[in-house]
Amino acid sequence: KKAKKGFMTPDRKKKLRLLLRKKAAEELKKEQERKAAERRRIIEERCGKAKDTDDVSEEDLKELCQEYYARVYACEGQKWDLEREVRKRDYEVQYQPNMNNRTPQHLPLEKQNPKC
Repeated sequence: KKAKKGFMTPDRKKKLRLLLRKKAAEELKKEQERKAAERRRIIEERCGKAKDTDDVSEEDLKELCQEYYARVYACEGQKWDLEREVRKRDYEVQYQPNMNNRTPQHLPLEKQNPKC
C-alpha cells in the first residue's frame, strides 16, 4: 500500500501562506487609508479649509491675518487652561492620597482635660 499523503502538502502550505500575507497586507493598507482619511477629516474640522491668498487684496489679507490671530489666541487660551487643569490634577494625585490615608498617629494629639 502507498503511504497516504497529508492534506497540507508543502505546496499547499506555501500557497496558503502567500494568501494570508496578501490578505494581511490588504487589511493593513485599508486600515492605513482609513486612519489617514480620519486624520484629514479631523484636521479639516478643527482648522477649516485653507483660504486662497493668491489673488487677494492687502485689506483682505489683513483681515485674514486678524482672523488667524484670533483663532491662535483662543487655542492658546484653551491650551493654557488644559495645562493648568493637568497640573492641578497631578498635584492632587501626588499629595491628596497622603492626606486621606493618614493614620491617627500622624494626627496631632488633642490635649486632654485632666479635670474630667
